[in-house]
Amino acid sequence: MRTNKLNLRREIKNLNKAIAMKCLDCVCCQAKEVLRCQITGCPLWNLRPKRLKGLYTIIRELKKKNPGYYQAES
Repeated sequence: MRTNKLNLRREIKNLNKAIAMKCLDCVCCQAKEVLRCQITGCPLWNLRPKRLKGLYTIIRELKKKNPGYYQAES
C-alpha cells in the first residue's frame, strides 16, 4: 500500500512539473507571467502554478537542456 502512495505522489509531482513547463513555454520562460496569465480558455489555466516556488528551478533545467533555444535575458 505504501508503494502505491509513493508512486502516486511521484506521478503528481511529475504532472505538476509538466504543467509548469508548458506554462513557462507559453510565456517564453517568464515566471512572473505565469502568475499573471489571463488566458482562461486554456485547459491548464486552473492547474497552472500559483506561486513562483520551483519555477526558477524548472527554467534553469530547461535552459541547461536546450541552451540555444532560450536566449539570454538582457
